[in-house]
Amino acid sequence: MILSDLGGEQLQRFKTELPSVFQQCTMHFTWKEKYYEYTFKTLCGKTAWNNKNLAVDGPGLANAVPLDDTMEDVITLLMHGATSTNDDLPEVISDKCIIGGLLGDKPGLDKFVRQRYI
Repeated sequence: MILSDLGGEQLQRFKTELPSVFQQCTMHFTWKEKYYEYTFKTLCGKTAWNNKNLAVDGPGLANAVPLDDTMEDVITLLMHGATSTNDDLPEVISDKCIIGGLLGDKPGLDKFVRQRYI
């Protein structure tokens, strides 16, 4: 969330906006020139995408927690949202959810981090 510069408030908005973007709650994206489909487990359900459910609130950060479906959904969006081929994707996702495309590209990842945080 920190590298993507997206917080709980923005993710809560995505939770209400994205079901209309991702038909059948499935994101289509490319990674390393391969096509993938990811069906969100919590996007179209009742589970909130907030700091508490993602264990990034005060108490959550103090304790080890197992990866759950909500975390997996948000991680996938943050990592690969920018390469989604779905129409009508919010521009902020295209701009900020690019980390997955930088995996294995040490110079690109280094530049990304330095431009934003150093």
